[in-house]
Amino acid sequence: MFLPVGQGAFYCERFKCSCSDRTMNFVYDCGVLLRDCGSPDVKLKWLENVIDSVFREGETIDAVFISHLHEDHISGLRHLARRCSIRKIYLPSLDQESRLLMLLNYVTKNLKSTNCNNDGMDDLTGQVLASDDLSGNLQRQLNADAQVIPVREHGDSNEGAKGLELRGSGLFKENVEGLFSDWKYKLFCIKDDNAVRKVRTDLLAVARKYLDGKVDGDFPEVVAELVRRVCNHDNTHRQDIVDEICKVYQDTIGGAHFNTHSLVVYSGCDNSNGALNVKMCCPLFVTCLPNGCINLPPYRSPYCFPYSSNKVGCLYTGDFNAKDYWSDLHDSNCKKEWNTIGCVQIPHHGSNGSYHDDFLEMEAWHVISAGLGNKYKHPSLGVLERYYNGKKPFPIVVTQEPRSIAGWHIYPKKHG
Repeated sequence: MFLPVGQGAFYCERFKCSCSDRTMNFVYDCGVLLRDCGSPDVKLKWLENVIDSVFREGETIDAVFISHLHEDHISGLRHLARRCSIRKIYLPSLDQESRLLMLLNYVTKNLKSTNCNNDGMDDLTGQVLASDDLSGNLQRQLNADAQVIPVREHGDSNEGAKGLELRGSGLFKENVEGLFSDWKYKLFCIKDDNAVRKVRTDLLAVARKYLDGKVDGDFPEVVAELVRRVCNHDNTHRQDIVDEICKVYQDTIGGAHFNTHSLVVYSGCDNSNGALNVKMCCPLFVTCLPNGCINLPPYRSPYCFPYSSNKVGCLYTGDFNAKDYWSDLHDSNCKKEWNTIGCVQIPHHGSNGSYHDDFLEMEAWHVISAGLGNKYKHPSLGVLERYYNGKKPFPIVVTQEPRSIAGWHIYPKKHG
């Protein structure tokens, strides 16, 4: 299910276990952008209500997969941990440089938008990024017994090449027999080296200007000092440093929230024998929103998939930069599973900067999560035009509108 939370992401999968009454639950991201149009308290309460509508008090969640540590993907985790019993949490492993660059971007964006009144360090994102111990930080913030597992990029994982592959006892607490016995989750963490290179040179120039020329240390040390300076209320140059750092990120990544690592997750199984079938159960109608402005009235897509399928796999991409790293996704990590994918989440809320044209060749349901009236005008007009001009089925756009929920039911295919 792709749940209607607005400018964020909250997706879940549920398996009914044949050997017990328990439902096995898996969640990919759980957050909404709070500092956008509208009241943060109202948006957080809406997200919490959606969580409560999906999960019973005390219900077990077998795994939560976190694509990355931005607010719009994790701001609901505290409530989710209070509401449910989470067994495992998987998140991208960050090197020190990447963590500090993300923290510096997060802090300065908060200071810029609040006239230096709030650096965001008390938020979940700020607390988790505050030190290299991401797993421990997240565990303490959630006050949960969940095992937090960082997934290293590509072949750097101790548990297998190119991320993790979960199946059997590593996936389900109970034994799952029959049609879903071969189901797996394949996790791979992809680093956006281009984003890091783009900001490094310009941030060093800012550091030379405001750090008294003391930039002889390692680059992570320089970034850490910049974080300390902008978080110091007594620093007379604080506003100037914030403005220049924000300009660096704006000029190099177009003003988007800076992200270095994305945890992409494939969920599915081979199903080459056609034993399983998948059918859309909601929404009742498929809509697309024109002009890239999703606050405009929706209209029915002229092209939509009216069929059920035996391609039962789903690909969750978070904010992955498919534009620059498509081959890492298609050729390196998910080549074997590619033809089993029947549903794909288009990355980064349908932004043009993260999209790759080869998505158009995927015969699958395409889903975009984006908030009504969001200031980024997601999904991008350029992305929607690609579908229209190519006479491809329009993506399903899931917003905070309850009827925009998108869900599929996987069931045994009847033969004969």
